[in-house]
Amino acid sequence: VDAAAGLPLTPRLYEGAPPAVPGAPGSASERTPSPIYGVETSLATSGTFRVDAGLAYAFGRPGRRFTLGVSVINLFGTAVAPFGDIDGPGTGPVASYGKGGPAPYRRLFSLPPIPTVTLRGEF
Repeated sequence: VDAAAGLPLTPRLYEGAPPAVPGAPGSASERTPSPIYGVETSLATSGTFRVDAGLAYAFGRPGRRFTLGVSVINLFGTAVAPFGDIDGPGTGPVASYGKGGPAPYRRLFSLPPIPTVTLRGEF
C-alpha cells in the first residue's frame, strides 16, 4: 500500500489581459492574455492511494531454488500521479475544485493495473 496526502496548489482564477502600462502603446484587446492566480497554495488536491498485490511460490532444492511469482501493480487502478498545469504535458484526468467544476490542473499521467509474472532462479 502506498498512500500520500494531496499537495496544495495555487488556483488559476481566469485568463485576463495584463494591466495597461501608462504611456505604452496598445489597447487591452491587443495585449496577450495571461493567467490570473488566486491565493498561493489555497487549493487542496486529492491525495494518491495505490495497492499492489502479489503471490510467490518457491520450489527446488538447496543450491537450485526457483521462485514463480504473479503480481499486479496498482491493483485498483487508482490515481497515483501528482497534479500539473492543465496546459502542460499531463495526460491524466482533470482536477476539480472542492465545490465542483474543473480546475486548470490535471494528473500528470494515469496508471492502469499492470499485471506481471516473474521467475527467479538461484544457482
